[in-house]
Amino acid sequence: MTALAFGPDGRTLYTAGTHTLLQTYGIGPAGVAADVCRRAGTGLSRRDWRAYLPDLSYRDTC
Repeated sequence: MTALAFGPDGRTLYTAGTHTLLQTYGIGPAGVAADVCRRAGTGLSRRDWRAYLPDLSYRDTC
């Protein structure tokens, strides 16, 4: 990678390299959350929520 730059909106990352075309990545919170859910295929189950986030009330994550 030769260059990295954040867009003026603070939610876009641009990358470019000697052997790659310009790439654009959405890095805003909503876009990142949607990508994580898409890749994971599901959100946390109630059981996992209790195990990993016991002090927080359960809410649907995806």
